[in-house]
Amino acid sequence: MAGDASAGPRRPSLPARTPPAICRPEPPPDRIVERAVDEDALRSTAIEIAQAQVSKAGDTLATIKARMYAPALAALRETGNPLG
Repeated sequence: MAGDASAGPRRPSLPARTPPAICRPEPPPDRIVERAVDEDALRSTAIEIAQAQVSKAGDTLATIKARMYAPALAALRETGNPLG
């Protein structure tokens, strides 16, 4: 019941949370599509874009993946009881 004293003190309602600053903002309307290519050029263009990003990954990406997948990798390396 509303106002029931046995329910304990009522918590104040909090305002809606603002997304953290690390959230990606929506792209500006003029930048939704960065590049458009014909279907025949799709694969080669995708490879070109990916190759341009390779040098940016390096050790940082390896560190992120090692930390992120550490529990799974440990389980896969387990030889005593592989099914957990």
